[in-house]
Amino acid sequence: MSASATRATTTSRAARAAILVEGTSDQLAVEALARRRGRDLEAEGVTVVAMGGYGNLPRLLERYGDLRLAGLYDAGEERHVLRALGCSEREELERAGFFACTRDLEDELTRAVGPDGMDYAPGDLSGVPTVVEFDPGSFVLTAFGRSNAGTVRGDQAVADVFLNEFFRI
Repeated sequence: MSASATRATTTSRAARAAILVEGTSDQLAVEALARRRGRDLEAEGVTVVAMGGYGNLPRLLERYGDLRLAGLYDAGEERHVLRALGCSEREELERAGFFACTRDLEDELTRAVGPDGMDYAPGDLSGVPTVVEFDPGSFVLTAFGRSNAGTVRGDQAVADVFLNEFFRI
């Protein structure tokens, strides 16, 4: 199981509900959005669990089955979620608390906050575990898989996931 799912498990001992998401970036995005909206998920008894891929969904449904469950998934992976939950259509998934993201969760959140909600201002990054910095030219090269031209500070494994999953076309 992924480290993030393990982390979520330790904080979920007092949880009453779990939100299942695909990966660590999705987990961090949901947690950040909750904070931004003034919600304290831990105090509310809600844990966000990164599944480490949709193949882990059946195991996590069993593991967290005693909690109230909800989930967010990429529309392109709907067949896996339908099968794992024993549903035949999206409406059944929605009644069960599982909702599709048109492209992916990051895209949904970006559209939800709109251009005014995106903040690219420089700030203190000392509390951020991993920072990947790009100049515009190297960002384009990385996006097209020609090189990993960014500078990484912090957890290289997190940076590798970002670089290899999000910037490969």
